[in-house]
Amino acid sequence: MDRNLWKKLLHENTLLNEAIETADEFVPMIEKTIKKHFPKSTVQVKFDTRFASAITIQFAVGTKQDWSHGYFENDISRTTMMIWGFDKEGNMPKGKIQLDPHIAGKIYVIPGPGSYNAYDSVKVPIRKKTGTPEQVLKSIDKYFSDLKSTLKANKDKFSKSHEYATKYI
Repeated sequence: MDRNLWKKLLHENTLLNEAIETADEFVPMIEKTIKKHFPKSTVQVKFDTRFASAITIQFAVGTKQDWSHGYFENDISRTTMMIWGFDKEGNMPKGKIQLDPHIAGKIYVIPGPGSYNAYDSVKVPIRKKTGTPEQVLKSIDKYFSDLKSTLKANKDKFSKSHEYATKYI
């Protein structure tokens, strides 16, 4: 990411040179980073303590009207990530936080000739990341940038049920 853009993004979401202290401060930064690449897509970012103190990121290229039968799971590239390391009140840890992509890293395309599968997939690189909030946000930004590039490069391989994705890229 361009260093000036990174500084601008940080400045828009925090006071200049002030560290991010809570998950609630971090959530809008994550959402804004994703919306930069996919402004009309489905994005849900929230901090929750129900099972563990974590930020959950839910992303789909399309919207409920686009998905077959309205199911989130039928999106061309649904993404679910967790960010761990916060206490019950949502305070940032003194150490580092961890980005854990649960469902991410591929788009569904039409399978090649002779395949018995309903879909094939094209990988989008993503890995677990342990680091500062800035490093984790940079990793999220890179993933969604790569996802958009992968979608553009493979738009001729979208199935009929996934053709909607072209209006989001």
